[in-house]
Amino acid sequence: ADRLRQDMHGNGRVRLSGPQWQIGGRSAVLTSSYVVQGNAADAGHLTADLVWREDRWLVIGLSIERAQ
Repeated sequence: ADRLRQDMHGNGRVRLSGPQWQIGGRSAVLTSSYVVQGNAADAGHLTADLVWREDRWLVIGLSIERAQ
């Protein structure tokens, strides 16, 4: 997660769009588009995979997909 954060912020301040949720009984996925302010060419999507365990949502995966 820290490496992804450094990658996103390495070129400037990042702005995320409102999150889109897909929630199931025991798992969820959050997706959000992002753009680096001042560099619209540096954009993509952030995805977080979550699982419901011990009465809380736990993040089990993070990924960044850069726009083409």
